[in-house]
Amino acid sequence: MKALLFLLFSVAFEASAQSVSPAGLYAASGSGTAGTMAIDWTIGDVTTHVTMPALVPDLTPVIFARPTTVYGTTNISVVVDVYELNAVTAAGLITVKLSKDPKAILTFSTTATSVGGSSVQNGAWNFDSNSDDDYYILTSNQGVAAGDVLSFGLTGSLNPGATSGSVTFTTVLSPDSGGQINLINNTDADKIEFFQ
Repeated sequence: MKALLFLLFSVAFEASAQSVSPAGLYAASGSGTAGTMAIDWTIGDVTTHVTMPALVPDLTPVIFARPTTVYGTTNISVVVDVYELNAVTAAGLITVKLSKDPKAILTFSTTATSVGGSSVQNGAWNFDSNSDDDYYILTSNQGVAAGDVLSFGLTGSLNPGATSGSVTFTTVLSPDSGGQINLINNTDADKIEFFQ
């Protein structure tokens, strides 16, 4: 169950003769729950009501697949950084899906603190490679501090066989992860070009 955050506020502001007639002291008040805020303000005998989003966390994944070019069977790494962008701590379950490809078999070590030269917090993540044929699923209840990052990394081997081309790794952040509501920045992708 999500906890509800209830906000109450009251402010006074002074209006000059250029912006409001008559000039003087006016009041505004508002309330809201997590996700929205309502503001009412009265000037003279007119009351205006506005509903707007409250400041909530915004998480976005950034993926790095390395090396970017390989020749023949090569060891690779994939790191996903989950950034909090709104300077608001993200709490609750965070779910990230990472696409699978039969040419690249990836594994996850819960004790890893560095993958592909990047710092990771694999111990904060649960790894599921079996429940979805198309995606690895990683979940964490650790949360992401305001303006911070929570990362995980996988290692493995890319085997192109007798072909050339590319493998694209896509990461998708579940829409309600960590209490966020912004849906337009929940995916990222990176690719590795391969040659036989």
